[in-house]
Amino acid sequence: FCTTSTTTALNNKQIQFLRETSGEAECEMELFWAHKIISSPNPKGTLRSFWYYTNYEELVELEYVNVCTLLKKIRAVLFIGGGALPLTAILLYNKYALHSTVLEKDLGSYNLAKKLIQSLGLQNYITVLNVDAKEYHDYAKFDVIYIAALAGLKQTTKSKIIQIVDEQVKIGTLIICRGAHGIRTLLYPPLQLRLPPTMQPILEVKPHSKTCINSFVVLKKT
Repeated sequence: FCTTSTTTALNNKQIQFLRETSGEAECEMELFWAHKIISSPNPKGTLRSFWYYTNYEELVELEYVNVCTLLKKIRAVLFIGGGALPLTAILLYNKYALHSTVLEKDLGSYNLAKKLIQSLGLQNYITVLNVDAKEYHDYAKFDVIYIAALAGLKQTTKSKIIQIVDEQVKIGTLIICRGAHGIRTLLYPPLQLRLPPTMQPILEVKPHSKTCINSFVVLKKT
């Protein structure tokens, strides 16, 4: 719908409007699909028909493969900003048998996510908590922490979350921050983070496939 020169033709207010509108639309889409999956006689089959399922499969695999080259064993995973459809956590269990905890601060999305996880029979493997990431105090339990692309549209919010995480986690913990690059920054904010000196970027991946929208940066606590 646009060319690579579009970002230079739009001012910051217009780009921010596009990102906020895209974020709201994505949240509404996840709410719709969460209801659809929960009420389905075949929740697992309905989940696989989710529009972004292939996108998430590719992204999660790419993240997992890269993290496994940096960390010998992953025992506990946390995902910040799971929404009503915490697909990353679902895929991490279905594909790699990883148990995870999901933080979701919006009460409505949290309630739906809980019901969705139960409808898939994954309640023993995925824990969903209704808590703001800035008020969570158990980050030290996890080896890998994901931060969703929409977990704070403002970079100051993401930077604050990373600062809080940095104060709690043990040395060697990996943080995967999702963002976007190129023309895709019209939909998702690029990662322009202010990092604590003990949180070092060690890897950046910018997929160029048509199905994988997000890019990501891996940070390591040092």
